[in-house]
Order: sequence, then C-alpha cells, then structure tokens
Amino acid sequence: MPKNNLLSIIILTHNNENCINTCLKSINKYIPFKDTEIILVDNNSSDNTLNILKQFKNKTKFNTKIINNKKNMGVSNGRNIGLKKSNGNYILFLDSDAYFIDDSIKIGIDFLKNNKDIGIVVPKMFYKNKEIQDNIRKFPTIKSKLKNGFKGILHKFNKKIDINSSDYDNIRDQVIFEVDYGIGAYTLIKREVFIKIGFYDEHIFYGPEDADYALRAKIAGFKTYYNGLISVVHERQRLSHKKVFSMMTFYHIKGLIYYFIKNRKN
Repeated sequence: MPKNNLLSIIILTHNNENCINTCLKSINKYIPFKDTEIILVDNNSSDNTLNILKQFKNKTKFNTKIINNKKNMGVSNGRNIGLKKSNGNYILFLDSDAYFIDDSIKIGIDFLKNNKDIGIVVPKMFYKNKEIQDNIRKFPTIKSKLKNGFKGILHKFNKKIDINSSDYDNIRDQVIFEVDYGIGAYTLIKREVFIKIGFYDEHIFYGPEDADYALRAKIAGFKTYYNGLISVVHERQRLSHKKVFSMMTFYHIKGLIYYFIKNRKN
C-alpha cells in the first residue's frame, strides 16, 4: 500500500481550456507541502484541456495523475474516480475555474487537525473582481430552491435584482462558524470522513452533491465549518448560470428531486 500524502488535490475538467491554466499555475505557486499529489480527472474534453493537463504534469514539482474518462461522468462520479486514486490524509476538491491567491490552505489543514469533530472546511471565496462570493448555504428545501430559482430567472432580465444575499449574512463577521455546507468549488475534507460515510452519491450527476455529502457527514458526526481566513478565487464558469435553461440546469433539477426524495426524513 502506498504511503499516504498529506494532501490530495482532485480537479475535474471538461472543456476548461479557458481557465484551467490559471488554476494549475496557482497550485505550483502557492501549495507549500511537498507531499502533495494532484489528481486531474478529465470528463472527455473536446478542446485543448487534456493537452494543458499533460503539459502541467510534465513540468510540475508535484506527483500528478491524469485520468482521461471516455465520456462525461458528471461531478459525483468524477470525484469518486479521483478519490479512489488518492492517498492524501486530506482531500481538496478544487474546481477548474478556482485558483489560489495565497498559501492559506495551511490554515485549513491545521484547522481540521486541531478539531476532531470537524470533517469539512470551506473558505472565503471571491469573484475575480475581489467581490465576496456566496459559497455557504443552508441545506436546500423545496421552498428555498423555488425562491432562488425564481430570483435567478428575474435577475437574468433585471440586473438590479439582488441574488447575492447569503443564508449566513447575519454572522459572516464572526470569520469562523459552522455551516450546513459549502459549494464544491473548494472543499477540504478529512480522509476519515470518506472512510466512515463512503463516496459521493453517483445518482447525482450535477447539482446538490455537496449538500448531500455534507448532510451525510453531519449525520455521521462530522461538522462543516466556514473559515474566512482561507481565501480562494472562483470565476464561476458553470454552464447553468449562462442560460435560463440548459442541459446542466436539467441535471441540476433532476439531482434536486433525487436529493429531496432521498433526504425527506432528515
């Protein structure tokens, strides 16, 4: 059995040639741990993404694995494929359109080390223009999703409608506090969580896989915390934000229906 690394960074890609370089360069610049492995899971990109990943592997100082899926496996399945190849004591799921701006990942790992009951930590997240992004949420309900969906549709036609209010606006000034879950653009997790509750639910192709996983972790005794001392930029390239309705929106709605049926008693 291979010796565990301190950290495994798992990144999913699918036609991300416009942003993946920035993500990978920030890893080389800001990850301070030599015993870090990078696992790049490509979901059948048709652009230049795979060549960029290969170039990174040839030049980086970190042990890097590239997994080339022959079809788009979705988020949960893709993460699980990467997780099965990982050896880290801590696992960071990082979106291809997110990137580091400092080495504050050290704070996250120390935070998890020093708090036995905390299994997941999420950072302060910024847009490219340095505006704070709402990446922390309450567990979704049918009512909350309908409300947010309606606001999102209205916002596409009237930019004055505010869609950036957070479930935790009233306590953000506390810097560190417990949350239900954070969006998966940057999610740092102890390996013990996976050992106890298993992999992501592959019935969810794209959508509430992060909420589902954090809920399962909470039931198993692992808390999720927001730590505002950790920083990351997320450019938010998701296709579902670009159209009123798209195939990714369909997958998201399908995942939500599954999530509500699965967790109706929780």
